[in-house]
Amino acid sequence: AAAAVASDPWIARASLMRVLPDRLKVRIEERTPAALAVIRGIVHVVDDGGFVIGPAAAGFALDRPLLTGLDRLDREALREALVAGSAAIARLGAASPTLAAEASEIDLSRADGVRIVPRGRGPVLLLDPERIEGNVEDYLSLRGEIESRWGEMSRVDLRWKDRISILPAAREPGSESD
Repeated sequence: AAAAVASDPWIARASLMRVLPDRLKVRIEERTPAALAVIRGIVHVVDDGGFVIGPAAAGFALDRPLLTGLDRLDREALREALVAGSAAIARLGAASPTLAAEASEIDLSRADGVRIVPRGRGPVLLLDPERIEGNVEDYLSLRGEIESRWGEMSRVDLRWKDRISILPAAREPGSESD
């Protein structure tokens, strides 16, 4: 009976204990959705350990960024990327709930950086996969000044130690700042 319950992908662990004289005690630990991931064109629910729980049902809502850039990975590389992506979401949320809330997509296709795509307007952020939280606090404290000085940005690269690199958005020729 415990194996049957544990075979459901939403169940992480299940145990069954007989309580004499006539009862069974079932203990279930459910998987907690940590991310949604696009895998071979289908949106899947993933737990914090990178386990693919299954396809997301219509209307399934999870207020987390969507993990992308996974389609070309083989089975083991995909699992590693899902673990890294789930961890990146958690680490970004711990470093900056504000920035995590602004993130729509986390692109894992690049080995040299995690690409954060914002929900609305704003620059794409490049983060070091080994140090997701690196420079995030500095960027957030300087974001207003950077925007006032450089205007709209296309990309902000936070992968470098103690350095923030920006790419201003393309401007029309003949604009005031040319």
